[in-house]
Amino acid sequence: MDLWGNVKLPLYRTIENSTPDEWKLVPNSTAANITYASLIGIPVVGPPSVGFTSFNIEARQWDLKCLSNEGPTDKPADFTDDFSWQLQMYNDTQPPCRNNATDCPTPWCYGYPCPIRSESVAQDREDKFSIANCELSFDKYEAGVRCNGTSCAVYKMRKLGLLDEDYPIGYDIVIRRFTSTLLGVMPSLDFYKTETPRYHKGSTTMEKWIGDPSNFIGLGFVNVELYKLSPQAFGERLTILYNTFWQSTYGTRALGGNLPASVMETAWLNTTQTTDSVSSVKFVATDADVLQKTKPIYKTNWKWLTALLVCSIVLLAAAYSGLVLKYITLVPDIIGYASSLTLLNPYFPTPTGGTTLSGLERTALLRDYPVRIGDVCPDEAVGAIAFARSDMGSVGRLDRKRWYI
Repeated sequence: MDLWGNVKLPLYRTIENSTPDEWKLVPNSTAANITYASLIGIPVVGPPSVGFTSFNIEARQWDLKCLSNEGPTDKPADFTDDFSWQLQMYNDTQPPCRNNATDCPTPWCYGYPCPIRSESVAQDREDKFSIANCELSFDKYEAGVRCNGTSCAVYKMRKLGLLDEDYPIGYDIVIRRFTSTLLGVMPSLDFYKTETPRYHKGSTTMEKWIGDPSNFIGLGFVNVELYKLSPQAFGERLTILYNTFWQSTYGTRALGGNLPASVMETAWLNTTQTTDSVSSVKFVATDADVLQKTKPIYKTNWKWLTALLVCSIVLLAAAYSGLVLKYITLVPDIIGYASSLTLLNPYFPTPTGGTTLSGLERTALLRDYPVRIGDVCPDEAVGAIAFARSDMGSVGRLDRKRWYI
């Protein structure tokens, strides 16, 4: 986002090889060095202050690809002496000519890309220049935007057709005719409504920014040696400046921030008259997906609550039944493997095979015998508890009042 909270669009050609798909992804890591097409972003109204929002916006942007950037060269014949830098359009069949020549027709773009030439004083000597030949294109793009609260960024882009019902060919012809005028005005913005200085007083702020975006502010009547930049770097920085200048000429009331938080409150931008040439600003409506995280709210599902209560009652009943059975049971809990209790047991007949039988074999042979853990000395004063056959009459039931050893 820019300084006023507008969403900035990346320069499309710097990400067009990020994926073979139609949508080109924008790197989101902090290490990614993303080149944006303009210093000014697209004003967006509507993202809530809390939550995550995603939506798409459409916008057009200029792109300048430079084929060469040479210097220091001699002073071009078509260079005027009013400024240190000039941009002009020229036709392929007609080289640039002096602006003050009476027989020089005003060149304009007959189709994209438009040939553009940048001429800049290169050194303190007035006869050395930086010359760059570039191509200017104009395209329409769709960008996917994600917001965390009101903090937004573009995460993907794709290229669309330039012309549509809102921008027919007639509009584009007017824009292409007007481009030559904009190129002529942009280098003189440093001296707007001031006496026209001569170029020997140093490079303009824009030239200094192109030369070094991190060190361009301050007085200093020096000329920047733009020819030292590669054509790619020069083209990217000139693209950023031209898009910034272009965007600053329309929708100016919406660029400075302080926009209404709600889309319903934007009517004042559409109807309020202003003192400048811009009488209204219209916003393009777009659908958005909004995800807001809220505090957990627990609600009762009566079906599951009923199942929980039934299961809980059954488990409680089973637990209490175990306590009752534990109380009324007199027999000690000695049963593990029942077949082991029959081994060498004098109260149980030994099956054929004796002690050589496995547990499963012994169980199979004794499967039909009724058994009981009871008193094997029922006629004695003190009883004894053992595992024995119950059908032989030698084992009695246990009695809570009797003593056992």
